[in-house]
Amino acid sequence: MSEEVRALTFHGYPVRCQIVPPESQAVHRVLLLSSPMLMGFHYRKLLPELSGLNCLTAVVDFPGYGQYAPRNQGVLSRMLWGVLDSLDREYGRRPESWHLIGHGAACPMILAMANQQPDSVRSQVLLSPLLPASDASRRQLLAFYRQISESLASQAQLRRLTDTLNARPIKDYVFARMWKTLSQPDILRALLLSTKEPVRPCVSFAPVMALWGAKDPLVGGQFREELTRLYPEAEAHVFKTAGHFPTETHSSALMDYLRGWIRYLE
Repeated sequence: MSEEVRALTFHGYPVRCQIVPPESQAVHRVLLLSSPMLMGFHYRKLLPELSGLNCLTAVVDFPGYGQYAPRNQGVLSRMLWGVLDSLDREYGRRPESWHLIGHGAACPMILAMANQQPDSVRSQVLLSPLLPASDASRRQLLAFYRQISESLASQAQLRRLTDTLNARPIKDYVFARMWKTLSQPDILRALLLSTKEPVRPCVSFAPVMALWGAKDPLVGGQFREELTRLYPEAEAHVFKTAGHFPTETHSSALMDYLRGWIRYLE
């Protein structure tokens, strides 16, 4: 599996993108959008199989870091479509639509992208989705972000939080990556982007699949209700023993679902 990392710039704002080409001809196109809680590194176990499925895969870091980064979801989603449009020009226009996959706090951005260019979306896949579409769910998410902020006082405190979210201890090298990401000075502002603007119902007719862990302390209650309201026809699957990071703990089962999903939608 080959890969290429690019640093793209849109109107002066940087966007980091990892490109993984298909083994042969590009039959499918996949965006893996990272969130501030789960960066592109955490998708690593999915990439070889997606390449084997002849997917052109773009792993894109959630934009919005930096003092002068845009604070509007519409601007950020246009930046992401700019990345995908540049790949369309480079690799050809066929296929013409993308499977948009996001995790956690990136899911509202996936929804914003689908609403912005619905004809360019083949499907949406929401992993451990956090969709603050009501006052109650927004308060729940803000309380969680305050908990993250308090846990950044030390690696030990953050380790306890991430182990709880994961429903099992996180491996040391994985936690080291998470600490590096979450200790960035602009991380909380980037997280708050997902709660700043109303999450509106999806206007795209593309099919939707949601997957989450039964032991995820975040995805439940209000967020389950939001998912049903925003995506009433979504196909939902629950990993009984997973927490908030199924890409780390249940990557094989997750890939089984993605493989069947992508092939079904050929």
